[in-house]
Formats: sequence, C-alpha cells, structure tokens
Amino acid sequence: MKTVNEIRLIVENDWMDSQGFITLNPASWSNPDEKIYDSENQILWTAIYYQFIDELGYLNASDIQHIISLIESVKVDEGIFHRHPGFDERIFSRDEQSAICILDNIINKYGKHKLATWAQGLCNHGVKTGWNYDNRPGKKWTIEGLRQYQDVAYFKLMAGNIPHPFEILWAGIALIFTFRKPPEATSSKLLWWYKIKSLAKRYPIFKPIKLLTHRQYKSQYGSNPIKAMFDIYFRQKEHPFHYLIKL
Repeated sequence: MKTVNEIRLIVENDWMDSQGFITLNPASWSNPDEKIYDSENQILWTAIYYQFIDELGYLNASDIQHIISLIESVKVDEGIFHRHPGFDERIFSRDEQSAICILDNIINKYGKHKLATWAQGLCNHGVKTGWNYDNRPGKKWTIEGLRQYQDVAYFKLMAGNIPHPFEILWAGIALIFTFRKPPEATSSKLLWWYKIKSLAKRYPIFKPIKLLTHRQYKSQYGSNPIKAMFDIYFRQKEHPFHYLIKL
C-alpha cells in the first residue's frame, strides 16, 4: 500500500495539469510534455483530492495556498468562474460550482476564509440573476446557466445561509432519484456523496443523511461503495484516487 507522500508525488508527476488541477485521465492530455489537460471537471477532481488529503490529516499551508491560487485564477467576477484561467468557451458546470463550495469549506476550517467567500459569491450572483450563471462573454441569461433548486439549496447551505423549504424538498427528491439510477451511473452519485460529506462536516444534522446515503449505495455496490464507484468511473488503475480510497 502506498503512503500519502508517495501518492502526492504520483499526483504531482502524472495527474496534475500545468495549472495545478487534478486530472481524470492523463492519456488524454493534448500535449503530454506541457501537461495541458483538455477535459472537464478538473476542479471537481481537485476538490475530491484535497478532501482526501484533509481527512487523512496531511493538508498543509502550502496546499491551502495552492487551492486559493487555483480558484482565484479561474475567478472572473463574484460567483462567476471559468474552467481554466482565461478559458471561456464552455459554461462552468454545477459540478464545478459544487467543487468550489467543497474547497471553500476545506480552507474555511483553517481560518483562511473567515466567511465562505466563494460559496457566498455564488449566492450573491444567483440572487441578482435568478440563479443563472454563464461565464461566456456576452452571455447574461441562458438555459445552460440556470441552476436547479437542489443546487441553490447547496450553495446557500455552504455559504451559511438558510434555503427555502421548497429548495430543501426538491433536493431530497433529487437525491431519491439519484438512488434509483442504475449501478453504472456513478457520476451523479459520487457528486452527491461529496456534497453530503461537506454538509455533514459543517452541519451535524446532515450526518444521518450521510449514513442513509452510504447505506443506499451499499445496497447497489457492496460493503465499500465509494471504492466500487471509483473502480467504475476512474478506469485507469493507476489513478491516485484508487490509492487514496484504500488508506
């Protein structure tokens, strides 16, 4: 079994793009020599990676500064972000917005964000625009940028705000629908898992929901459901998440 420091070295050498984000599949780098990654959700993989590092007790001051530098590098305006620094051809997804909230929560624990700066920015922008986010130049209100009630509830909670009861209800319904998806549909289940974990860390009332979610996942994937979903989603056997989940 590899140690955390060994896994860190693997990540830095093979699974981190030129900007410092964690990648899904290094074989798809458009230029392996320069490590320019050409896929999406690298901010989500970065959030999952640092949540592992934090939970294992290895998050340090350099990591925290790296996280802050990464997110500030893609920040366009309050609540608006690009996928990459200067990258504005594709809309910033709800997965990546959730990842921003997870990272905000991690560094907030260490007092680096006295308030949930990025999550609150998402809320402030959402209130102004009817919860519509489009980072592309000239785009103000688009269907692709519209966020659903479960997203709004999560943003509000991670910013320390109180969602509307209907938003909470909608989020619960969305979670139930996620439970009913077939085993091969792991993407939304993993996203829900890490969102619920971040909520449970911040609000003890969410701990029973975390336990319920884990129990539901076990009914589909066995005794170690997160590892099983990683095996399905992260197909490269050398992906560092396969090592981290064993620690």
